[in-house]
Amino acid sequence: PVWIKDLYPHLTTPAAPWSFCTLVRHPLERWPSGMAQHYVGALTEKDVSEENRPHVEALTDEQRLSEYLQDPHHDPHTERQSAHWGDMSGVKMFKLEHIDKLWDWLGVEPPADGHIRKAAGHQARVSKRITEIIGNKPKYRERLLHYYHRDYAAWQKAE
Repeated sequence: PVWIKDLYPHLTTPAAPWSFCTLVRHPLERWPSGMAQHYVGALTEKDVSEENRPHVEALTDEQRLSEYLQDPHHDPHTERQSAHWGDMSGVKMFKLEHIDKLWDWLGVEPPADGHIRKAAGHQARVSKRITEIIGNKPKYRERLLHYYHRDYAAWQKAE
């Protein structure tokens, strides 16, 4: 991960008008992306390991996806964002899709690449398919929103 303090050290000095902030991603976007990252990564379809191939096939199957929703946390990409939060009072929250508001609030120019990397290739296709399945299955959406309820509440409050 890239930390704002590393990109903009002047924001973390004692003289800086600094308060805490965080980016929050919608759980129904984060989970499919995280699952695809975990099981596919940057590999092409033919390069997915034999060990992970059955997982990818199950994740993209409408009926079998439910197996992975029993416990949605599979690795750091699918961990609750709120697992890393303590007291959130006074923390300025921004939705990931509104990252430009974060840069404006910090009073800095965004990094050249924006530090948001979109999935591509097979990973993007797997993520998209998982998202489509969740979109068609209310019980899957409800399961994820229940599991990530604190993350979702934060996302709703964020700018």
